[in-house]
Amino acid sequence: MSKQNQTQQEHSDIQKIEAERSTLCGKIQAVLSQLAEIDRGIEQAEREKADAKASYNEALDFGQEDVMSEALSRVRQANSRRQELVASLGEFSGRIEALRAAQSDLMLNAWSVRSQAEKEFEAARSHFRIAEQCSDRCRELLSEMSSLDVELTRIRDATLPHEPAGKAAEPSGYPGNV
Repeated sequence: MSKQNQTQQEHSDIQKIEAERSTLCGKIQAVLSQLAEIDRGIEQAEREKADAKASYNEALDFGQEDVMSEALSRVRQANSRRQELVASLGEFSGRIEALRAAQSDLMLNAWSVRSQAEKEFEAARSHFRIAEQCSDRCRELLSEMSSLDVELTRIRDATLPHEPAGKAAEPSGYPGNV
């Protein structure tokens, strides 16, 4: 696979993971919202039951049988509503398990992408070390070449005739040149 195709595939994998993560977060938030709604409903049913019991006890003190009967009816309604809400919690266990499974799959995908990225990073690091070694060897070669230039200049200077200082060389064909 070419480097460009590999990069596109990685980008696509990351986009898929992010889309799955976003969808999963939305589903989790929906479940949390529904659970909060059920919790509020249960609390409301508990308050209604407590209010109905208080009304019953007050009616009992005054001997108001019709108020007592109506209060008992409200207690039964609150209990029934609470039981329905508690029973509805059972449906969430399957949804929560499905969310856990989806989260587990998503984590496996993310770890797979991360593992691949780590391998590629290590390969790049290895290539970088090799490039550094080549660069170091090139600097050594440059140093050797510089030493060669210095030595060549020294040898050339030692083997070529030198004119004494202050005396200019005479052109060839003039007296003094042999």
